[in-house]
Order: sequence, then C-alpha cells, then structure tokens
Amino acid sequence: MLEEIVRAYIRQACPVSSQHIAQNGSISLSPATIRHSMMDLEDHGYLFQPHTSAGRVPTQKAYRFFVDNCIDEEIDTHSAVVHLAEGLDAWDKHMRLITKKTHAFTAILDEDEVTHFGTAELFSEPEFARDPDLLHSFGSFMDSLADMLEAYHVATRNVSSPRVFIERENPVPEARRMSAVASPLQGDRGVVIALGLSRMNYETIITMFKYF
Repeated sequence: MLEEIVRAYIRQACPVSSQHIAQNGSISLSPATIRHSMMDLEDHGYLFQPHTSAGRVPTQKAYRFFVDNCIDEEIDTHSAVVHLAEGLDAWDKHMRLITKKTHAFTAILDEDEVTHFGTAELFSEPEFARDPDLLHSFGSFMDSLADMLEAYHVATRNVSSPRVFIERENPVPEARRMSAVASPLQGDRGVVIALGLSRMNYETIITMFKYF
C-alpha cells in the first residue's frame, strides 16, 4: 500500500486519499480499510496529513522505503526512453533527455568542468510556486554549484551504482529540502547528479544513469 501511495503522489503532486487508492490502485480493499491502513502508516512515520480533511503525503522515511524496496532498476530498459538515449554521442543530449522526461535538474562534474541542464523544467513543478523557501534553497545550491558537485563526488567514491540521497540525507545542507540521485563517472573523473523534488521519478533516473 505504501508503494501505491508513493507512486500516486509522484504522479499527481497532491495528497493521496483512500478513495483514490481504492479507485485507481491495484489494492482490492474498501476505502475504509485503506484509510485505516494509511492511519497506521502515519503513526509509524511513513505518511503525514497536511490538513485534517486532506489525504496523505509521503515522508522522507516513506521515500527511503520506496527507493530501497520498490524500485525496478530495469524499468524503461527496452522502452522508448532508453531507445532514444542509445547511441547519443554527447552527454548533454543525454542529460537534456533526462530533464525532459523527469523534470529534474541535472549536472555533471567532469575533471573540474561543470555542465548543467533542467532549471526551467524543475521550476515548472507546482511546489516551487507554493514554497518560496524551496526556491531560495535551490538558488543557494546553484550559487556554489561546483562545490556542491564536489561534495557528491566525494559521497559516491568507491561505489559502482547510483546513490539516492533523500532530503536530510543529502551531503550538502542546500539540497536537504529536495532529493538527489548521484552516480560516479568512470575512472573517478567526476560525478553526475539529478536533483529534484522528493517525489522525483527515481526509477527512470537510476536506469538512465547506468548509461554513463
């Protein structure tokens, strides 16, 4: 059920109700039973209710569970998304494809050279219009982008696959209202990251990062 809720929130960017899960999810339970289970998940810190009459929103704990247990890292491997990525002869084209598909901000640190894409796509997400502090945090991140990327470079040394940093797990304070996927470049030359809202499309980003 938690996976259903997280996926629904990633898609719709608004609190998820028991009625929505009953009507649109794959769980064959009544709205009342789903609502009771959602209350249990809230008691255990996986969901919160922004308003009394609203549905539930995933917490950092919920996203961590989702990334650790529900991600299908092979998703899109044979789909049009990866098909478009195959054969691209430049990283910037690959990064633009990721930002277009996921609305995440992407950046590469490669031997002291910094390239980034996707600011406009990220800002198109409704959370930025509702939350000025989120915009300020991202501005601070951009002000020291090279230093931010170096922190992710250090955090991904000695790993062979993308790492996911959710909110407070991020190695830099400026990114702790968001989430990031970071992957080391071959030969320890640098790092590639995707920075976005906590409801970002983790599966697509992780899959496409495997092509770097």
